[in-house]
Amino acid sequence: MKRSFIISIVMGVLFIWAGFPQTGFSAPEEVWLRVGAPNPLSGPGAMWGEPCVRGVKIMADIYNDQGGVKVGNKVYKFKVFPADTQYTAEGGKSAYEKLLSVDKCQFMVGDFSDAPVAIMSPISTEKKIVCLLGSTAIPALAPEFPYVFRFSQDQNQKLDSLRIALKTLPIKTFFMPSSDDLRGRAQAKINNEVVSSLGVKLLGEIFYNPKETNFAPVMTKVLATKPDLIYAGPPGHAALQMKEAHMLGYKGYWVSTGSVVNLDQMIQIAGGKEAVENWIGPYEMIDCPIIKDSDKPLLLDIQTRYLREFKPPFEPLAWRYATGLQILKDAIVKAGSPDPDAVKHTLETETFHTFLGEGKFTGLKTFGIAHQFSPTTIAAIVKNGKPQYLGTYKTVEP
Repeated sequence: MKRSFIISIVMGVLFIWAGFPQTGFSAPEEVWLRVGAPNPLSGPGAMWGEPCVRGVKIMADIYNDQGGVKVGNKVYKFKVFPADTQYTAEGGKSAYEKLLSVDKCQFMVGDFSDAPVAIMSPISTEKKIVCLLGSTAIPALAPEFPYVFRFSQDQNQKLDSLRIALKTLPIKTFFMPSSDDLRGRAQAKINNEVVSSLGVKLLGEIFYNPKETNFAPVMTKVLATKPDLIYAGPPGHAALQMKEAHMLGYKGYWVSTGSVVNLDQMIQIAGGKEAVENWIGPYEMIDCPIIKDSDKPLLLDIQTRYLREFKPPFEPLAWRYATGLQILKDAIVKAGSPDPDAVKHTLETETFHTFLGEGKFTGLKTFGIAHQFSPTTIAAIVKNGKPQYLGTYKTVEP
């Protein structure tokens, strides 16, 4: 009798409790954040752009597969929208119109194309779109663009790969061939200043049509000056330049401010691995000393997913651009909200850990606004068709 009475009381309490709204125990609200991933997927910069976009997408997939990112009573997941800027102003205009008007993106992660970035920067201010961009040659960071940040190295920092190489390589002279467009002109100015400051003599510069496919005349003029080092532009141009230079007997060095990328395709276009020999540039390597053992499983997960979803080879540049979404995710968590002003303030004030190193956004003296992340540049040189580790250099912009 006593036992029956107790059971009746317990059941009654449960019945009454079930009749009330269970707000304290409700599942978190799931919210999808729409992230634009603009980059050149065609044109001379496509060999850079494709792995960049893939890195952002794969990082989003990893967060989503983990159940999303819990902030307060909400769980945020990421939907990534790629867009082809074509490495041109026209392509960039179309890409950003799509991302903003059709895809309704709230954030941008990844663009490194100068003309498209110049189009997006004022729009970001008007619409409060936080943009985490790659490395541009134009001065994209400025007080009038308070929502634009750069998570990759600036072009000066990209040339830290040459700074590392000069410690051991006999490079005394340099020639600067560039495309005759916004990026090419801006890149030439930066490179000429930085390379000269490193004690390498500039022998000359030449500007070619951005749509050029026959680089024999250009390389004939370049090699007549007998340079130790030649600037390698976007991969679509560089492979053709390397081909012609090799045919003309060049055995010197190349330097790239974009990452050493897609060696198999570069070798195929250039006509053999000998043509891409001594190519110096940024290149992420999992065995680099700056990469912590605790971060390697995530890097390997990205690599595995990349190879499963896209055809080999894996491009380490995907790691560099995955860090852009990594920083954005952490900023949202630390801000406690995806509100653009809260995220902007957090990016300006917090330190961020990425699997390629830790840093803050700095650059107030250089750019007038502290929106340049301070990553570490990992450098490599191509030998016998394979990248070999040269060293690292961490620059902190004042």
